[in-house]
Amino acid sequence: MTGLRLFCSLKHGEEKAKLYYVANAEEWAYVEKHCIECNLTAMDTYIHANTDRYKCKIPKELKAYRN
Repeated sequence: MTGLRLFCSLKHGEEKAKLYYVANAEEWAYVEKHCIECNLTAMDTYIHANTDRYKCKIPKELKAYRN
């Protein structure tokens, strides 16, 4: 859902990244359910790497997004 999931996963581990992702999904659902006006906008997520070291981790992150 968010580009920060990649950062969280690399920096804090997969489990914390999953918790972050679930929390964001629940917040999104709450805002929609209660028709809260807050300029929340759905956007595409992009996975990228700044170095070759992290480039090899992109397929793993992509797999995590799809699960």
